[in-house]
Amino acid sequence: MRFFIFVLALSAIALNARGQHLQLDQRADEGVIQFLDELNNLRLADESFLTQPLVRKEVANFLDSIDVSNLNARQKKELQFYQLAFSKDSDPSDRPESATKFVNPIDGLSRFKQYDLLYLKRGTTAITVNPIIGATYMSNENGANWQRRVGADFQAYFGRIGLYGSVRDVYELKPMSTDSMLVQREGSLYKFNPDGSAEFSETRGGITYGWKGGYVGLVRDHVRWGYGYYGSNIFDINTAPFTQLKLHLNPTPWFKFDYFHGSLQSDVVDSSSIANVSGVATYGFINKYMAANMVSLRPWKPLWLSFGNSIIYSAQTPEPTFFVPLMFYKSADHYLNRRSNNAGGNAQMFGAFSLRPFKKLHLYSTLFVDEISFRRMLDEERHSNWFSLKAGGRVSNILPNVTLTAEYTRSNPMVYKHYLETTDFTNAGFNMGHYLRDNAQEAVVAIDFKPLYWLSMQAMYRFAEKGADIKDDRVTKDPVTGILLVQGIDYLANTQWIESIYSFRIVAQPIYRFRIMARVDRIQRPKENEAYQMPYLRGNNTTFSVGMHWGF
Repeated sequence: MRFFIFVLALSAIALNARGQHLQLDQRADEGVIQFLDELNNLRLADESFLTQPLVRKEVANFLDSIDVSNLNARQKKELQFYQLAFSKDSDPSDRPESATKFVNPIDGLSRFKQYDLLYLKRGTTAITVNPIIGATYMSNENGANWQRRVGADFQAYFGRIGLYGSVRDVYELKPMSTDSMLVQREGSLYKFNPDGSAEFSETRGGITYGWKGGYVGLVRDHVRWGYGYYGSNIFDINTAPFTQLKLHLNPTPWFKFDYFHGSLQSDVVDSSSIANVSGVATYGFINKYMAANMVSLRPWKPLWLSFGNSIIYSAQTPEPTFFVPLMFYKSADHYLNRRSNNAGGNAQMFGAFSLRPFKKLHLYSTLFVDEISFRRMLDEERHSNWFSLKAGGRVSNILPNVTLTAEYTRSNPMVYKHYLETTDFTNAGFNMGHYLRDNAQEAVVAIDFKPLYWLSMQAMYRFAEKGADIKDDRVTKDPVTGILLVQGIDYLANTQWIESIYSFRIVAQPIYRFRIMARVDRIQRPKENEAYQMPYLRGNNTTFSVGMHWGF
């Protein structure tokens, strides 16, 4: 590992660096990601946002490349809004000299002010520090609930090197998620209090070295791979952030390459580490690692095609083989484990396409393959079609400032699962793929309206269904047929849980780091399963939420 980092460092130093690359906070910067996608749909750019987090430098360059003559009044103002927000991430010579002092917020609406607690620039050095503070209040048939967040974040550029970090301390009066819940929320490793409330903290950060066509970095952050406006089915951010060595290459407008090697939390105690220290039993966990890559090509201007694979493995130390960025890891694992599943890793493959055949229209799909046998694919009794497929479309400005989206996800039984806990597709117990996990489907239809650059409204309908949760038993066979119990499983047989949600949300973001939100969710569950919902969200209910956040 040290040798690999050393080689990357030498390679980076040999390049003509022109910028640094700090990763976006995918939740805090949801607004700019949506705006960039809208500009793509208008065919003002041809970028692929398959692999996230995006980096602030690339966002700044993207915004500066837009031809404003093709934008309407709201879009022009929104472009100005985000150009100022990302001005500190442009080349050193283009960065503002000092922060704008705080003035009347209403004045800021017309002047697109960018407020920071601290911003310093000296030559090629720039440092930004801001607080994170906010609260959300909720009410439904199960009573009142609230959440508060307190923390801080920073970004810093030192010549060719970028540093960033953030920490959030979160308190919830009534906890709303754990690793077994079917909700789209960040992975919460709770510390439960005697009164039933819970707390958790989350920290992100990293160091990067960037050049014109890419960057390398050692970061602790979320990963989101896959197309989709309402969650992803390759990697999503419902799990806790983890530490990873990253490589991103974008040497030409038609080629992108992404790779990471990460350290995951197995949650499996290493029995060899158990010791008695001063009368206290201490222990550690079995090491768990992951390597993944994704190649994206643009053979035709409106079309992006992507292919990749990953492997999760357990070892005392990281395996050098999996530090090779461009490799088919399953084949390499066959050599390492002598073709024994019990000694090897857990491999996955994925593919995706993004097509914008006409102006305003985006068609996309993402495929995650856990296991598949082409020989038995059509055999109803013996198939092992363990895959997840997401497909959808979005029409931007179908009416002025109105966007229509439809999306569907199907995850077959056994996808994301593995019979060994040390190599399953989880981090700290949270599934890293689609939040519904295996044997499930989801359909989403949404209408977004953005009358002003700082104000957005959304009406959405979401339907979700989950079938029986089946144990990954690769050994036991049916006593009559002799077929493995994990083969030939019917999709959505014996449905365990059904949910329909009607939502309306309004978000105001008059200042880049300040957001006010209000929403109402009407939740109906024709088939309830308490194993999938925390007590506060169980049953048919109407949940009202209001929130105000600085720094998100």
